[in-house]
Amino acid sequence: MEMTRHDMTHQLIPFLKRLRLSGILQTLQARNQQAIDGRWTYVEFLARLLEDEVERRAQKQLALRIRRAAINTTKTLEGFDFNFNPSINRQQVLDLASCTYIRQKRNVLICGPTGVGKTHLAQALTHEACRQGYSALFVNTYRMLQHINGGRADGTLERRFQTYLRPDLLVLDDFGLKPLHLIRCASVAYGPRCSGWVVEICELHTDLKSSVASVCQRLRNVY
Repeated sequence: MEMTRHDMTHQLIPFLKRLRLSGILQTLQARNQQAIDGRWTYVEFLARLLEDEVERRAQKQLALRIRRAAINTTKTLEGFDFNFNPSINRQQVLDLASCTYIRQKRNVLICGPTGVGKTHLAQALTHEACRQGYSALFVNTYRMLQHINGGRADGTLERRFQTYLRPDLLVLDDFGLKPLHLIRCASVAYGPRCSGWVVEICELHTDLKSSVASVCQRLRNVY
């Protein structure tokens, strides 16, 4: 009895799963028909299937990096309106999107008053870093300190601290926007302890990796 295409595909399932290539099944039938119509060689057919699998895995890894970065996926450079604030140096922003500063382990400050697009740009740069294969974390500075401070109560201070040192790119949003002294450290309000965390995170992360900080600056825009 002659085997149908469906039967042959069904037989491939356990082998592909064992090799962790089950994603190939998503395009197998379409590629098979293309191979027949285009008279592909066996090597060409295999190459197209493997290209599909590589692309599928790359997209899956990208989605994971974006999720771990904790960014708004709508805040991209493509969605940023440069006409909204003509003072922004568009070419400089596009240069930053190349992520050269990450490879060079340099830091970036995005300064300006409230409402000029600092957070959008910071998230967009985070998104670009994820696209280029870097791990990243976007976090509100005030919430980061609250999270670290919470580790004093349950003995997880060091583990929480490492959360912000691990990514290739750490993005601190609203740096200095809220009075940091509102965070209480033990019985002392803010003071040197919490400020020390900010300095230590920035210093340790700068030694090995890169950071972006959006800073509220009322007097002038600096990009």
